[in-house]
Amino acid sequence: MPVFEATDKLKRKIKFTAERKAHISLRHPEIIEFDVFESVLAEPDIIKSSIYDDKVLLYYKEVGKDYRYLAIVVKVLNGEGFILTAYKTNIIKEGKVVWKN
Repeated sequence: MPVFEATDKLKRKIKFTAERKAHISLRHPEIIEFDVFESVLAEPDIIKSSIYDDKVLLYYKEVGKDYRYLAIVVKVLNGEGFILTAYKTNIIKEGKVVWKN
């Protein structure tokens, strides 16, 4: 069951499940503000495609504080996506720019 379903900047439906939330909480304990995920998807600073998987998009939003960006990783299949993971970082990974503010 989804924690939420949001529409991203590219007008795709993105699902965030309780299982993925548990994964992120365990693997990336620095992520505590799940309530900002929807706004990051809707208004990112940049969206890049993964260099490893062309079905994976990385949404970056500048958040400041301890890390510069919140990155949300989304797998897109059949025009819809689901969040794989999220993490804080100071670096935007390599990959093709899909959308930029």
